[in-house]
Amino acid sequence: MKRYVKASENAVKLKVLYLPYERYGGSDTMKAATVSGLDLLDALKKMTDHMTLYLDSDQIEEDGLTADDVIQHIDEANGDGCDYIVSLTNLTTGETLIEGDYDFEEEDWDE
Repeated sequence: MKRYVKASENAVKLKVLYLPYERYGGSDTMKAATVSGLDLLDALKKMTDHMTLYLDSDQIEEDGLTADDVIQHIDEANGDGCDYIVSLTNLTTGETLIEGDYDFEEEDWDE
């Protein structure tokens, strides 16, 4: 059973930048999403249920995974037949939880 909380009850807010998984070819459209939860693990469970990953909230609960376990599991499989997380940031603390290796072209418009 998935349990989501109202925004007013949330203690942790995450922001994820990701490239959605596409079986043939790759997506070049980066997406951004925010998700909140009572704690870090609760927010991660909600995030996994909205993304294409090798993990969901039911598996997290069944396996008794901690927030650190979930982050490690997602990071190890990042982009390997699932959504590619460019960055996962805890907006509550400012901590970067996952930072993928994503190439982008940087421009300096002041020159």
